[in-house]
Amino acid sequence: MIVGLIPARIGSVRIPNKNIREIASKELIKYTIDAASASHLKKIILSTDYKRVQVEHLLNSKVEYIKRPLPLCTSEAAANKYIKHIIDLKDLGKDDVICLLQPTCPLRETKDINNALAKFKQSEKDSLVSVYKLDFLAKLYNAGGINIGLSQDNYYFYRNSSIYIFKVGLFLDTNSIFEKEPVIFEMEKYKSIDIDTEADFVHAELILKALAIKCYN
Repeated sequence: MIVGLIPARIGSVRIPNKNIREIASKELIKYTIDAASASHLKKIILSTDYKRVQVEHLLNSKVEYIKRPLPLCTSEAAANKYIKHIIDLKDLGKDDVICLLQPTCPLRETKDINNALAKFKQSEKDSLVSVYKLDFLAKLYNAGGINIGLSQDNYYFYRNSSIYIFKVGLFLDTNSIFEKEPVIFEMEKYKSIDIDTEADFVHAELILKALAIKCYN
């Protein structure tokens, strides 16, 4: 069984109520709920400390609301804690799989989720992480002004926190959601915004509005 997991807690040090704040005329978390609901995922869980009445209008028949215990909702609580809570609550076995989708990545599309799931299933790995290709290595300088950039023939990728897929057994054995050499799933750089600051909000909203205009035309 593959379970989609969307974690969303109220507390946000930099941006209060970030997950249900409106961006481009829709709540931030709604982008992830909609993308996941339209994907091949059959079961999706929203793990949150928001009251059900606060998010009821965002849910649909594919999304199960799970009230996260308050001790697991602090800024000090590790992500591993709420993942273990879901594993225990749903009695997931080692062969089950979790697809973790952060609600702070609104530009992730349904096709990205589906393609990542397909790539994971085709691999022999126990985990997958989404990434984007770095394109500025040739412009890197150290403090002394020496160019330390690598040639364009070398490719490196940055983890964008948008999609994590992992076997429950890997998590239980290592307390990690990805192994040393996971499958990497490349996404476009513009889709890789992970909202953490007001500047990220502005950047993501500009892209979402531009995409909406493009689709409309």
